[in-house]
Amino acid sequence: MTQKRIWPVLLSGGVGARLWPVSRAAMPKQLISLTEAATMLQATAARCADAARFHPPLVVASAAHAVTIGDQLAAVDATPGALILEPVARNTAPAIALAALEVLQHDPAGLMLVMPSDHHIAYPEVLQAAVATALPLAEAGWLVTFGITPDHPATGYGYIEIGEKLADGVNKVEKFVEKPDIATATRWLAEGRHVWNGGIFLMRADVLLDELAKHAPAMRDACQRAFAAARRDAGAVTPDAGIFAGCPADSIDYAVFERAERVAVVPVAMGWSDIGSWDALRDLGPADADGNVSSNNVIAVDTQRCLLRSEGPILATIGVQDLVIVATADAVLVSAAGQTQGVRKIVDRLAGDAALVQPRVESFAGGCLRRLAEGDGVRVYEIELDAGASWKAPAARVTAIAGAAEVAGKRLDNADTAAGDIIVSASGARLLIVESGTPAKT
Repeated sequence: MTQKRIWPVLLSGGVGARLWPVSRAAMPKQLISLTEAATMLQATAARCADAARFHPPLVVASAAHAVTIGDQLAAVDATPGALILEPVARNTAPAIALAALEVLQHDPAGLMLVMPSDHHIAYPEVLQAAVATALPLAEAGWLVTFGITPDHPATGYGYIEIGEKLADGVNKVEKFVEKPDIATATRWLAEGRHVWNGGIFLMRADVLLDELAKHAPAMRDACQRAFAAARRDAGAVTPDAGIFAGCPADSIDYAVFERAERVAVVPVAMGWSDIGSWDALRDLGPADADGNVSSNNVIAVDTQRCLLRSEGPILATIGVQDLVIVATADAVLVSAAGQTQGVRKIVDRLAGDAALVQPRVESFAGGCLRRLAEGDGVRVYEIELDAGASWKAPAARVTAIAGAAEVAGKRLDNADTAAGDIIVSASGARLLIVESGTPAKT
């Protein structure tokens, strides 16, 4: 019997503020390489790349990230079935409801595998096996969540209490519980009846929408109306902004899973982390002989048990221990190890500051962009293109600083581009871009 194909739903609307200064609103953590060469979004898409088991993914994201998401997924041959662009963020329940409505356009009994796009999973094959275990109950109308088997008494996650057995490897959810204190988490770890709530779900789209209609009818109605009035353009689906802005905001846990009757859990140990802090990334490693986790331009001398990461300048340390140091082109974070949850306080202080939103240096498929100056309607930045790469230009004055580039088959030295012109470079190039309302004419 042929297995029914599943619709992957990749949630990509978060901003990853706890990983500042690398993660910013314009380039959040799911669009960044943190644990491997692939970005977290690309790694998530790879978990559902088997066309025999999965449809092309449905990605729910902010409209501000549409181009970057499209570029990243194209680079790994994971073209989405639809890119659902939220006009405003309304939390996970409305995001998943929009995806469910899209599934029902194609598959009346379609199954959705909902995954955050900013989680690390060391053993994706274990997740695949857990999905296969959950499949019969999900097809029968159960809402299934995948509970992460705890390996330490964590106080930063919500938990799920495991109830009666429903099938091999599947139990009824007894209840969802809030983040515990350390004593409670330690007791739960010893008892073995609680798992972490990892935010990964398998369910039928129609069942999810029926449960929303029962437990959050105003949300269900707003999503339905915004989706019905959506604008569709080349695979992008943009719900009506005015209607969606009035949708109640809530997580899928509170809106549905904690209220529904038929909710099951599949415990799974798959090397999971939500990478919710720099400390979490330090714990993931890999560490060198001195216990340091380092990446990019780092020199460590007499340094132990540190996370050291530089996105720009050379980062050098001498005689330090148990620190987290993260440097970008425009910001440096220094924290005692174990204290990086405090990044949230820095983010709060930076509210409204450009340093919270836009990184000075931003990578894209085939190169990077370095912002130099901005003011009075003029933006100046530098583009580096890899050999064979291309870049869609704005209306701007473009000067080739190094290497060679072309527009429409003509060599680009110092000329104006129109919005949408494609700059290509066969051997690599460095370009100076001056963008204003009225670029000068040659």
